[in-house]
Amino acid sequence: MAELTSALGARHVVFVLVPGYRDDETGAYTEPAELDDDAWKTLCSSADELGKIVSEEYGVTLQVHHHADAHIETQAEVERFLEGTDPGYVSLCLDTGHYAYGGGDSVALIRDYADRVGYIHIKQMDPAIVERAKREDMAFGKAVRMGASCEPPSGVPDIPSVAQALLDRGTETFVIVEQDMYPVDFDVPMPIAQRTFHYLRGVGIGV
Repeated sequence: MAELTSALGARHVVFVLVPGYRDDETGAYTEPAELDDDAWKTLCSSADELGKIVSEEYGVTLQVHHHADAHIETQAEVERFLEGTDPGYVSLCLDTGHYAYGGGDSVALIRDYADRVGYIHIKQMDPAIVERAKREDMAFGKAVRMGASCEPPSGVPDIPSVAQALLDRGTETFVIVEQDMYPVDFDVPMPIAQRTFHYLRGVGIGV
């Protein structure tokens, strides 16, 4: 993947931490939800090793994507990962929706770790569904099927605040816009994508 990315002239490889610690369909836990200290050391050192390889051999940057129901999900876990990895080789793909799902503050993360957020997935979550998912110990896949991932600007985090935080740090950032929707009829996403495009342009993303 890194070789292909480099050959195409791209600069980032996004590594997504899925599957996580539970089954999306059944909700069953397949492993402990929290890593112990030894597992954290292994995770961070492995990320450093992989980041060094893709950087030195292919000239691209490793962007690690935290994820709901995965071992890097909450604000504390994301910060621990960033503190435990080498900024020269490992950056974060901040998914604003997954971060909100895990209780994180995207604006604070961009401000406090300005040099570690190298890639952005803009996404929102419906706070009522997120609250229910946490209360009922619901798997992320089930929450998505209920509509957890929603069309901006109806959810969290506040997109204008995220856009302003990105502008304030003064660094050009590659942004992908997402909305987790499955299952979904074929003709549903396009109108949402068109409305979202115009909304994000209006708050300064992609201008």
